[in-house]
Amino acid sequence: MFSGRHIPWIAAFWLCLGPAVSTSAEPVWEPLFNGEDLTGWVNVNTAPETWQVRDGAIVSSGEPRGFLRSTRMFENYVLELEWRHVCKGGNAGILVHADALPQIGAPYPKSVEVQVRDGDHGSIFGIRGCEIRPLTNPKTGARRPRAQP
Repeated sequence: MFSGRHIPWIAAFWLCLGPAVSTSAEPVWEPLFNGEDLTGWVNVNTAPETWQVRDGAIVSSGEPRGFLRSTRMFENYVLELEWRHVCKGGNAGILVHADALPQIGAPYPKSVEVQVRDGDHGSIFGIRGCEIRPLTNPKTGARRPRAQP
């Protein structure tokens, strides 16, 4: 899901899908965006002209505030994307592990947001009541190391 806020921005992205335990050394990359239109995407709560496809990229005008979501749900994935702001000072986010609809009276759903604001690329935080915590060892309280493939 993408939230377009305040300033126009552009994104092109891919998703790595595969089983949690794979017998193959190579992941299978599945594009989420066909580069031509918004097939596979739902404009949840913005005007039809908020989200467009131009030059093989999804472009958001940023107004009104709201989000675009995929028609499919995913788990055990790696999301890879390229993005840029068209104007200086852009503010947007990638919403992951999100509800399909926004909360009543709010433009965004309960979700984890990966920030892509100009000057802050990659901060991760919960919005609309979503809490995120690192996995920890129940005996020591230490943060668990990342699983090795």
